[in-house]
Amino acid sequence: MKNIIIALLAASAFGPLGAQTLSPDLQIMLHEQQTTKHLTSTETSEKQSMRLYVRYSNLEALNGLSALGIQVLPEISSGYATAVVPMDKLAEAAKIPGIEYIERGGEPKLRMRYARAKAQIDQMHKDAWNMVGKGYTGKGVVVGIIDTGLEFTHVNFRDADGNLRIKRVWKQGGTGGAAPQKFGYGVEYNTADQIKAAVYDTPSQTHGTHVTGIAAGSERTTNLYGVAPDADIVFVSFGESNADIANAIRYIFDYADEVEKPCVINMSLGSHQGPHDGTSALDRVIDSMVGPGRIIVGACGNEGQNKLHINKKFSGTDLTLKTMLAFPTGSKYNEIDIWNRAGKSFTVQGVVVDNLKGKVLAKTDEHKASDTEGYALKSFYADDTGIEGYMIITSSLDPDTKCYNALVKVQCDQAADSRKFGLIIKGEDGDEINLWSVGTNDFINASKAGWTAGSTSGTMGEIGGTAKRIISVGSFNSSNIATPWWDPENAYQLAITTDIMSDFSSEGPTADGRMKPEISAPGMLVMSSVNTINITPDQVYGPRVQDTDGKYYYYDADAGTSMASPMVAGTIAAWMEAYPELTPEDALVGLREGAITDSHTGTCPNNKAGYGKLGAYYGLMALQEYYASNDKVINNIDSELKIWAIPSTGTIYTSLAGVDEPLTLTLYTIAGSKVASYTAAANGSINVSGMPHGIYVATATCSDRTARVKLAL
Repeated sequence: MKNIIIALLAASAFGPLGAQTLSPDLQIMLHEQQTTKHLTSTETSEKQSMRLYVRYSNLEALNGLSALGIQVLPEISSGYATAVVPMDKLAEAAKIPGIEYIERGGEPKLRMRYARAKAQIDQMHKDAWNMVGKGYTGKGVVVGIIDTGLEFTHVNFRDADGNLRIKRVWKQGGTGGAAPQKFGYGVEYNTADQIKAAVYDTPSQTHGTHVTGIAAGSERTTNLYGVAPDADIVFVSFGESNADIANAIRYIFDYADEVEKPCVINMSLGSHQGPHDGTSALDRVIDSMVGPGRIIVGACGNEGQNKLHINKKFSGTDLTLKTMLAFPTGSKYNEIDIWNRAGKSFTVQGVVVDNLKGKVLAKTDEHKASDTEGYALKSFYADDTGIEGYMIITSSLDPDTKCYNALVKVQCDQAADSRKFGLIIKGEDGDEINLWSVGTNDFINASKAGWTAGSTSGTMGEIGGTAKRIISVGSFNSSNIATPWWDPENAYQLAITTDIMSDFSSEGPTADGRMKPEISAPGMLVMSSVNTINITPDQVYGPRVQDTDGKYYYYDADAGTSMASPMVAGTIAAWMEAYPELTPEDALVGLREGAITDSHTGTCPNNKAGYGKLGAYYGLMALQEYYASNDKVINNIDSELKIWAIPSTGTIYTSLAGVDEPLTLTLYTIAGSKVASYTAAANGSINVSGMPHGIYVATATCSDRTARVKLAL
């Protein structure tokens, strides 16, 4: 049967089906759907629909979609909408004048005690050093969670009086209830009674309960409450498509607008399909939606040990890239997403390789990326090549960036130990390409000259890691201990080294060279709430809590950047309580200035730890200074003499271009009492780590120049 499918794929019309305006993955899906139609007597596959991103140039184009019976959802950003497109209407939709591009985006995939202490959450809750006027816990702020597997009635999401803190739920894949009026699909629960009656969004997952508990859990008896325990919660159980994420963001921010509260959204989701440079449809939507009082935080990914990325710069006579694809045991499918940076064309060829010799045994035709209406397809057989499977290669041109995107779909049914699928890519002088293994399998070279292995650099994911105004979060190991409720006298210590950066935490930079992640937070063995629906109680390595009705609720440890991201989202919610108009750029000031660096983070900033480890209290102090002054560096006399501090290291820096003579720096309390004086180079640093934490006025004099600033130390 497989050979029949391949033959029909080869015979089917890969030709003009609006291919120029369809992303490569949609081209492949459309051709496979046509093949299924040939093989079956039913047209069920044609009736399946997907929510897709649509880029359009005029409203007439959207009217054209509606005329085809396609449901067009509200605009999510200028020139972008999402639409519910039946497969049998996709080719026609792609041909409508004014429709510039239709894409699916990468399929989203799911990614406390010790954690709170190591990230200074407890100090922030209590204002431990009396530095910021009061403790902050996210009161009056909306925390949005886009995830799946949330037990709405878990005791961790109730206030002190037992009232539910979850204010809205949108189950995007739900049926049998009223959908949000603006979006028209799924089921919305918008009252406490509806949410309680629903109990959960799905019984098969617990990821959302764990993530939400970290960001905003409030049950205090376990001491495992979250970072913003007084915030309101809005939860969206996401659907199947990338476009659902954009709609979820709009839904949560619309609720925040309705109740007139600041809002931060956490997305512990990821994918490796996309350009990884901030230009994907979702990244553009994210960047357009955030701003004052609207921030999005994402997990950078758990592929820090996967060599799933290759970057290649073509120059001179070095115009060829060859790599092999690893298929671990049990792995059968993979997709390779290829993007160039210069807008020049390139060719892609699938090959079968004898990995013992580095010799190519069989190959597809070369596919030129600029041939957006063409394709390359070939099946391979074990008797001929030692490998059984097939490869399909398609491509498209991004209408905004004018860069080409090729997608290679690979199916490997069986292979001899000495056989590997591979790719040969030829480019033009001055061009640059990036490859990502969407299935996270490694690129390998089998130790053969001329073949290229993958790298862990650039492994941060789309959705949570690449937008220009999203805050991306990596992980460090915060704990190696778990104490199960059924054996509370024994703490189980695992062979995990604490405080180091987590091996699994994905790395930057983005394809356009930006540092990612911006910050790292506790992500290893973070204890939080889990569903009672799908757990085995005696396998839960955490405490349990009994509510007033006698029902037990459970906590367990989990690991991943999925756990680190809500630590930061909850911190930003607490900061928003103090500064409701906080922007993503303002939040980065707090994250950068409050970051804790040590021997494990290395020299920061970098593409593993970002600015360092989350220092929530230091960051809030830095924001207090920042908002008091409206600028990080304030000079009241001389604009060339600058003074700034890094509170986490107790270091003051000075800068005066072109001057070598000594500088005198004097510290005063806010009340004006002199507390210390130092002499240092005009361009250098001063160690003041022995000073008590607080807000100081620093005055620097050098020759005829004087500057005065407020600093948090």
